[in-house]
Amino acid sequence: MNELILSLLADDRPGIVKQVAAIVHANGGNWMESRMTQMAGKFAGIARITCETASIEALIAAMDSLKAEGIRVTVDQGQELEAPTRTYVAVQITANDRPGIVKEVADCLAALQINLEDLQTDCSTAAMSSGPMFHASFLTVIPEHVTVDEVIAALEDLSDDLMVDIDAD
Repeated sequence: MNELILSLLADDRPGIVKQVAAIVHANGGNWMESRMTQMAGKFAGIARITCETASIEALIAAMDSLKAEGIRVTVDQGQELEAPTRTYVAVQITANDRPGIVKEVADCLAALQINLEDLQTDCSTAAMSSGPMFHASFLTVIPEHVTVDEVIAALEDLSDDLMVDIDAD
């Protein structure tokens, strides 16, 4: 079986997942995992599916046919990855929102050679001050040469108002 990654983008409306799932099923594929969301009137998603080699071309052609209905699907070949021998951690960050905060956090993690496996961010209004608050949740793997305490210290050094909570497996 081949692992394929589908990237989806369309104007949001009911039935997008139904259409894509029907094509996956019709081509003998199996839907393994996905992340889908709606933002600013757009539907965006990513899905990992498995499919027999003989069905890949037909599946890609069927996905391309969705363009006529306003659904853009990009299909990429997935890779088999080695099982990591590093520590998985879930990180929560809260700070006053400001331009560039995602770049600051990404730069900090890249400097420590930390790869983001899953990232979710949002902004909300703080209850007490009514100012915008930035929230980030991410799953990552910390390399063997980095400690959890080093990650916390590096992130907290970004600003005085940034709070970090880490749950290590």
